[in-house]
Amino acid sequence: MAARSTDNEISRVLSVLSEPTRIRIIRLTDDITAGSDNRALHFHHNFEDDEIILDLCGHTIDRGLAGLNSFQSDSYVLHMDGGELIIRDSAGDGAIKGGNSDYAGGVYVENGTLTLESGAITGNRAYDGGGVYIRDGERRQHQGHLGDAG
Repeated sequence: MAARSTDNEISRVLSVLSEPTRIRIIRLTDDITAGSDNRALHFHHNFEDDEIILDLCGHTIDRGLAGLNSFQSDSYVLHMDGGELIIRDSAGDGAIKGGNSDYAGGVYVENGTLTLESGAITGNRAYDGGGVYIRDGERRQHQGHLGDAG
């Protein structure tokens, strides 16, 4: 059963390790299911060469909005602005799902690079870019799964 989370509880679930470089590793330690009043997880980079590695560790981030009949403004799961976000899943079966937005149900990328190494971005809905929407950036995909809306 997925853990219900609020914005304040997310810090308990995420384990953040800062490296001496501009690399930050975030490892999920439990599933995250957003409440109706939660916003997207936002990654803002101060420098172009900032790098965030999000390791799902077999867990799911679920925005919980995919079943809605209409698209919601800014109701994606993750938003990144600048730098590079690397999504991986070191344990298998990890996913980013449940977004339902006008742009990018799953991950909205602005001015940066999204690299999907492993894990899944699936079960998201959007008017434009159901899984990933790129605005002034790029997407690289290695072994991960970018799936259909669910």
